[in-house]
Amino acid sequence: IHAKHDFSFTENPSKGSVVHISLIDVSLVNLSNRSVGFVDWLEDQENPLVVARFNNHATLGSSVSWERRWAVGSWEGGWEVQASWAGGLAQTFATRRGPSSWTFDDETGAWMVVEGVPVVQYGRGLLGFHGGKATRWHRLRRAFNVRLGMAQAGKNTPSLPLEQSFFTGGANGIRGWTIRALGPGNLEGSALASAVQGVGDIRVDLQHEWRFLADESWQPAWFVDAGNVWLHGKDATEGTRWKDGKWNSIALSTGLGLRYDLEFFVARIDAGLRLHDPSAPAGSRWLGQGGLKGAIHLGLGLPF
Repeated sequence: IHAKHDFSFTENPSKGSVVHISLIDVSLVNLSNRSVGFVDWLEDQENPLVVARFNNHATLGSSVSWERRWAVGSWEGGWEVQASWAGGLAQTFATRRGPSSWTFDDETGAWMVVEGVPVVQYGRGLLGFHGGKATRWHRLRRAFNVRLGMAQAGKNTPSLPLEQSFFTGGANGIRGWTIRALGPGNLEGSALASAVQGVGDIRVDLQHEWRFLADESWQPAWFVDAGNVWLHGKDATEGTRWKDGKWNSIALSTGLGLRYDLEFFVARIDAGLRLHDPSAPAGSRWLGQGGLKGAIHLGLGLPF
């Protein structure tokens, strides 16, 4: 269940500068209807922070975003900043009313709006920056995209809810991997009992494309993607944090794409090849040190 009230206004029409504000953003996530297989998987988890991502919970928060176009010389593009937060005001209000009026979780101290449903606390930010330019050969165009995100669970919330976490891979992420198959950090498949594959509190995507305008409809492309997702905090599993692997935890892929413009939308297929796989054992992470791995993606619209 999700409900919110938002509005927007144009801050600068000539720059396409628009501000979106959601003063009230309320949601109720019910994960009680779990399959037997999923319950068995949760029971096998070694890290209680993993289990906490899949608890029933309520969100009482707000959000704001700001998007704007930019142009420097022959380059042009846009950027967007998003920020959202939840739970802090509600938790403070409930705490001041005291246990005589409200119920609180025995372990975390979180306000329970109903039995088994705590109010979660978090802060989340996302920065997107993209652009492109035509080269001297007018049929060839360069484009890039930068996406940076970070989120933090609040004092009374053990770990970030799944829907507020970050993912990468897939048609619009690091394209050598399918969605949620990359990270966090250097996490190997044998360690999946200590973290959720593909789920992180920090996200970095760096993407570059060369796009060739073959004609009015067809557009082949060559791309290079780099990035990953990570966890942070002292309780995060070793190998899932940036400081554990640093630059060795960056995933790198390259590939070819083909796009077809149908006027009302663009159909796209991208095939990505892994150049550096941070989840592979040391000594077999780079292309040529093991078998070829990658992914094929179908999508609508350009990736950025």
